[in-house]
Amino acid sequence: MVLAGQLRTLIRLLQQDPGTDVAEAISRTIALGKQGYAPGDFVTKDQLSKDFAAPHPLIDRAVSLLVDQGSLEVTGKRRLRVPVPGEPYRRLPEHIAHHLRERIVSGTYRDGQTLPSRRSLGTEFGCSPTVVSQALACLRAEGLVAWARGRPVTVIRPRRPLPAAHERPFPAAS
Repeated sequence: MVLAGQLRTLIRLLQQDPGTDVAEAISRTIALGKQGYAPGDFVTKDQLSKDFAAPHPLIDRAVSLLVDQGSLEVTGKRRLRVPVPGEPYRRLPEHIAHHLRERIVSGTYRDGQTLPSRRSLGTEFGCSPTVVSQALACLRAEGLVAWARGRPVTVIRPRRPLPAAHERPFPAAS
């Protein structure tokens, strides 16, 4: 009888999805808002695999579970985002433009100051210079930055007050 009970327990354990344990660990880390897993942060499956010492197939299953429950958002082939409660999802160029816009408005980047290169901004935000260029194009359309071919991106003082964030359209992808 004892052997049958142990066998049933073993079968139940084997039938359990191991991705659930990893998903629960990731979910707890997100709930604590640890660095790299705070709302609004972008993460990759490689980063999750490294941080939680789990193989990629297990991470894929855990990510699938977390996306289904809304704990993570898929933003690209390998990129994920921890959602911000009450804030709509932003594509990566929108996210970068939002942060750069905040820096310009707050005075971190002043009128006439050149921004860091696209490559260094790409390193900061964990993306390619092309994605940074898309974000800068949005800021250029808003009249916050200007550049000429072969010249650095420069902050220019906006002529009119900035519209509220929900009123700012992001240019359609072409």
